[in-house]
Amino acid sequence: MKLKSIAEKYNLEIFGNPDSEVYLLASPNEQRSNTLVVIYDEKYVPDVVKEASFIVERRIFEKFREKFEKRNCLIGENIDKLLPELIVLFAPVSEDRYGIDPTAIIDSSAIVEDMVYIGPYVVIEEGAFVGSGSVLYPFVYVGRKSYVGRRCVLYPNVVVYQNVRIKDCTVIHANSVIGADGFGFVEESESELRKVPHIGSVQIGSDVEVGALTAIDRAKLGSTIVGDGTKIDNLVQIGHNVKVGKRCIICGQAGLAGSSELGDRVVLGGQTGVGDHKKITSDVRVAAKSAVLSDIRKKGSYAGIPAIELEVWKRVAVLLKKLPTIFKRGRKNGNS
Repeated sequence: MKLKSIAEKYNLEIFGNPDSEVYLLASPNEQRSNTLVVIYDEKYVPDVVKEASFIVERRIFEKFREKFEKRNCLIGENIDKLLPELIVLFAPVSEDRYGIDPTAIIDSSAIVEDMVYIGPYVVIEEGAFVGSGSVLYPFVYVGRKSYVGRRCVLYPNVVVYQNVRIKDCTVIHANSVIGADGFGFVEESESELRKVPHIGSVQIGSDVEVGALTAIDRAKLGSTIVGDGTKIDNLVQIGHNVKVGKRCIICGQAGLAGSSELGDRVVLGGQTGVGDHKKITSDVRVAAKSAVLSDIRKKGSYAGIPAIELEVWKRVAVLLKKLPTIFKRGRKNGNS
């Protein structure tokens, strides 16, 4: 596409030839002809500007004008916020795939709507539903009486146990498991643990994304719930009866123990743990590697083990570094 087309679409200024063609969005270390390199931070300004075209934050263009003056550039504000739209604009157009592979096993009582793609060796059990426009890649399993909404994508080896409900436009990446039993055992004696049956379900909202190798366990009774618009990273564990609100972000290797609850727009950093039955109110951000061991009732940012308000945690971290010096000074004063 021509630079002038991109400039008109996003209200950008053109420096250089407006008819220059670009076919690929690229990073600064991948400069070559007919690529458009995105630069929204000074650290991405290359040492040598080659034959590529550039889309540059205005303040960076002005600061490094000599580097860019012989190249074709698009110039604007907030290029970092424009990046997701540019990625979609330049994304390769994939061929629509419809149809049911002959190796797929679909129970006669299952309902599979039109305009779906059911890949090789997919299994869809008794009474299950798959909505129109959905894509089930090879080896996906949809259990008895489960519901997969319209325009969903389930990547290879996703397992959806029985009685799970997944609403429209949800994406689940490879090897994730939805609806396995929760981790529940009763100590019968010193030598025996008895498994507690989990007969509830999992309810996943619309426009949810679940990363690869993530597990969302079914409830003991009732439902484990993931709200609309929530985004879950790879390698996340969500225990039985957990309730996750709308538009939450849960980063990799986080774990939510059974019956914990997140409000709306909660962000959990990587490797954060939330204790069982603990509640986090809406609009809370928890830093990576934190442990939420008591309810968080006030919105804001938290960090640490146990998680405390971020500003308090920062002061504690500074004091912790000074403890050896303070201890040594205290011993010296005590001996004098």
